[in-house]
Amino acid sequence: MRKTLMPVRGECLAGHFSKAAELAIFDSAGNLTAKISNPARESGCANKKVVFDLIAEQNIDRIIVRNIGQKMLGKLLAMNVDVFKSSSMLDADSLANLDLASLLPLTSAEQGRECARGVNQRKDVAKTRPSQFSKQDFHFALHQHRGFH
Repeated sequence: MRKTLMPVRGECLAGHFSKAAELAIFDSAGNLTAKISNPARESGCANKKVVFDLIAEQNIDRIIVRNIGQKMLGKLLAMNVDVFKSSSMLDADSLANLDLASLLPLTSAEQGRECARGVNQRKDVAKTRPSQFSKQDFHFALHQHRGFH
């Protein structure tokens, strides 16, 4: 019997796995069997480990997400969980009639979203990098771009 997990906000598929308020578990017929507060919302690796333990304990073999981080996706794939991406905000009622062909199977961690910490760190590095152009060069390039001579 296949069990599906969906990160939800209210009655709809949440925008991001780790930020979802709750995790909804459905049986193979699409019936809601449990709704659990999402421990991954709390920061830290220990809380995310609780999610992996929950998935293993509940014998979840399929997860439907809108967005998921690369690290989380990589660990789920390593657990042999099928992960699918939906481009729409599914609600619990639509799961019973869901056509998996309408979802994108995620088969590689690189298909997940890049870690926000890594992105922010790179932005900070870019901010501290000295400018390659002098102020005069910048104004010249700006005027050239706008068609001024």
